[in-house]
Amino acid sequence: MLMLIILGLATALLVSALKSNPQIERDKITADALAKAKDALIGYAITYRDKGHPDDVFGYLPCPDFDNDGEAEANQTPTQCAGKDIPVAGRLPWKTLGLPPLRDSHGECLWYAVSGTFKAVAGGNLTDFMNWDTLGQFAIQDAGGSTVSGATAHSRPVAVIFSPGPPLSAQNRPPSSGQECSGDTTNSVAAYLDGGNAFTIPTPPPVMLTAGAYGNTTINDRLLWITPTEIFDRIKRRSDFAADINDLLSNTPISPGSSITLAAYLNSLTPASLPTLTSGTKGSDDVYDKCKTADPTNCWNKLTARQQKFLANWHDNLLYTKLATPTKIAVNGVLTANVCNAVLLFGGERTTRTVAPLVAQTRATSNEKNDAAMYLEGANATSFPGGTSFSGISTFSKTGTAQDLIACIGAGSTGGGGIYTGIVPPGVNQPAGWTGDTGQSSVTLSDGTIIAVTSTSGSTPTIYVSNTGIGIDSGSGAKSLNLGNGEQMSFTFTSGQQSLAVLVGMLKNNDSGSITFKNDGATVGTATIDGCSSSNTSIFNNIVPAGNPTFNQVIFTAGTNNGYYINQVVACAAGTCAVTGDGATGADTCTSWTSP
Repeated sequence: MLMLIILGLATALLVSALKSNPQIERDKITADALAKAKDALIGYAITYRDKGHPDDVFGYLPCPDFDNDGEAEANQTPTQCAGKDIPVAGRLPWKTLGLPPLRDSHGECLWYAVSGTFKAVAGGNLTDFMNWDTLGQFAIQDAGGSTVSGATAHSRPVAVIFSPGPPLSAQNRPPSSGQECSGDTTNSVAAYLDGGNAFTIPTPPPVMLTAGAYGNTTINDRLLWITPTEIFDRIKRRSDFAADINDLLSNTPISPGSSITLAAYLNSLTPASLPTLTSGTKGSDDVYDKCKTADPTNCWNKLTARQQKFLANWHDNLLYTKLATPTKIAVNGVLTANVCNAVLLFGGERTTRTVAPLVAQTRATSNEKNDAAMYLEGANATSFPGGTSFSGISTFSKTGTAQDLIACIGAGSTGGGGIYTGIVPPGVNQPAGWTGDTGQSSVTLSDGTIIAVTSTSGSTPTIYVSNTGIGIDSGSGAKSLNLGNGEQMSFTFTSGQQSLAVLVGMLKNNDSGSITFKNDGATVGTATIDGCSSSNTSIFNNIVPAGNPTFNQVIFTAGTNNGYYINQVVACAAGTCAVTGDGATGADTCTSWTSP
């Protein structure tokens, strides 16, 4: 009972104090309006994809209202919101945010400034990279000149909300002409915001803004700001954000409607065709350019619009290196079953460097963005790019956002540069264009793929190499190259595959051949390839055995007429398998393959 009496007295005293100090009441009204605006802006950023932008990434903020109608400006001229990466200020677009016209304690509607790097600009002027490393463009100081936010690059606010307060002596604010908020239809920033807060386009960032106080005769603007962390701390909780990241490194597409991923594309390439790391970089541009510019038909054009935009905005968080010595890596604490020819990593959120100097990771400058130690930790940071001790997890976790994600690249493909270029008989220093009999019935390529030939004729065949492909020396003295009756050529891969592409020579119209698919020795499917070419080479892309089984061996058998030889074989663990590179130019692409 005594406690209730004490609480009641305390409440009564507080109410009395508020009534006797109207400034406290006014401050509460203003603080409440600023907080509502901040919460709505963060909500806009973390749901941007859900509000009519289904293929875009999360994080964008609306343009300000420049004509006092409550809407984010749609007429985005260069002098308003359209300038790329240019910060702008105007009224808070309360209608766009689904709010009433929020007002401070003096009845003035709120104003708002947004970083050019975060604004949702029409007409292709969005910032190049919208992700958790994107920098805000403001710094905040108090009335005494001390910086209170934005002292470091990654702490700079991305948006600032202003309570303009009552007009100062030099400010003229006309009454509303039918709008909810005072003023006319112009963006008269200086009539409402004070000093440097009333910045205009183009003011180079970072823009220093000042948090004033009511009663200050120079700057009485009240400020509340939003940092990148406050936005991305909520974005990274979304399951579809995790799916977007996982899709980059997965061999199985996760993005709705997609047929390929970046990792699956890289895994469809031969070791010789994999991108090479550009010296002094972390390889992110190398894989991005390979997909988008160098080989768009087989990569970029097969990605969905959502995959394209996510890769465009987030590829600076990727790291890639081609291993000098193919080796196994640890994924989720377990060594991969097969060696990897390259590794693809996602660096995760910034944390503390594990390579000297042991300071916070920063990714603000070009040099920092090319420093692997700003993205990777532990052995990954010391191994990149030339080492072999790589490890990581396979899927993004919202509770461990700084962990390195990793994918093994190139464990299951061969032949994209022309198989014959990779076969060197024992004891032979192969010059360019070497041809001849290897003297071997079985050879192992650099990626671990085993090629073998057999014959039912009783002879011991060997693998014969020409400058256009590989075939068989039947052992009878005739080096015909083409597979003949009773002759077979097999390819045994180091891991399970699900689709196949092949470039064959001399399989013309009315010629045919057969392919047997096996997994650990057991037949899991067959296919027939029918020549469609009047030239010397035919391409068969994306051959998938009925039922889509996993296989680790394919066996080619000659069919009718003249037989054929092999130029390329590409096996894919996921995605669409296609022949590219050497020998493909000028070949006829055949669609006539069947899998009963």
